[in-house]
Amino acid sequence: AGGGGAGPSGSVPGQLLSAYEHSLHRARPVTAYDWLLLAQRPFGAYVPQLGDFVAYIPQGHQQFVEWLGPSAGSYSGGALRGRDGAEFWPWEAAEPSLRPAERFRVVTVEYRLDDLGPNTLVDLQLHPEPEQEDGPSAGAEAAPGGIAVTLPHPSDGQPDFLVDWAAFTRARARRLRRGHRCKVFWSDHGEPGAGQWWEGTITGEGDVAPARWPGSPWDCFEVTYEAGGEPRRHSPWELFKLADRPEVAGAEDLDFAGADCPRLSPPAARRLAEAVEIARHDESWALFRETPEPELSFESGGEAVNGRARHIFYNACVPLPLGLDAVATRLANGYYRGAQAARRDLELLAGNAETFNGAESDVARLAASLCAALEHALQRPA
Repeated sequence: AGGGGAGPSGSVPGQLLSAYEHSLHRARPVTAYDWLLLAQRPFGAYVPQLGDFVAYIPQGHQQFVEWLGPSAGSYSGGALRGRDGAEFWPWEAAEPSLRPAERFRVVTVEYRLDDLGPNTLVDLQLHPEPEQEDGPSAGAEAAPGGIAVTLPHPSDGQPDFLVDWAAFTRARARRLRRGHRCKVFWSDHGEPGAGQWWEGTITGEGDVAPARWPGSPWDCFEVTYEAGGEPRRHSPWELFKLADRPEVAGAEDLDFAGADCPRLSPPAARRLAEAVEIARHDESWALFRETPEPELSFESGGEAVNGRARHIFYNACVPLPLGLDAVATRLANGYYRGAQAARRDLELLAGNAETFNGAESDVARLAASLCAALEHALQRPA
């Protein structure tokens, strides 16, 4: 599901089956992870934050795994492990079986390098949070226990099987049906927030796999575009009424995090922003002032090649480089949905220093002291 390519007439990309050999001596392009460094919440893509509530669509996850074919093992962060040690995917569990859409909370966010390309992947641990409001899931128990999901780079053709809960519930409230006109946002080559709107009419609706996923919202609508071409399948959260202006309002709203999720209060955000600004002007923490550029490298100290010293590139070791400049901009833009999300960025900054320099290095200890100072500012009472 989801827009890809240049529009509804674009081709569907093929499977990603080739392995990718990462090298410490080759920089990765910034496009491999810049979607995870956005300073504003993008429209047209879900960028996870710790503490989020999301709708997990197992049918979409299953489709993604089948699309990958033999390469799906690279995304096995979404697999469970049975008592016999064998791995299986969440939708393969016999009891309890997953419903077509489940509400979860994001309880861990980790970043790692993709085995299939230069991209950074996001490994999420999700904890079930049953829906409290009236709706198709109300009164039913969510799948007990948590699940793990590996979120791919928002490249063309990769299904959005994890949807922010606010977008999911608003899509349900729109009550679009066959015959309704609608518009769909198609991204430019998977770049969040970049793309254009295409108008069409809902000419069909129904389950894609009624035997396995009856009542699933996944690709349940068929849209015929005014621009022509074959009808395309879409999920409800991809369709908007012509009068809607989600491109202005964004993909989220103030109740995104949920009433029971710790929010980043304005006073706490101000305190943290002030502490970050002080740290950026403190020469003792100058190493962490700016997000490292893709070209940043250091001599490896190993054997020279053709008379030239070999270099290790920072972003070849660190899945998601981050600096105080990015944290400051995110705070200024109100990017963080909750205190947990802001705290996770601080932990990432310290963790990156440990990953690249070693846990016992002076740089790692310095980064840990910076993280502790900023954490203190975040927790300090007003």
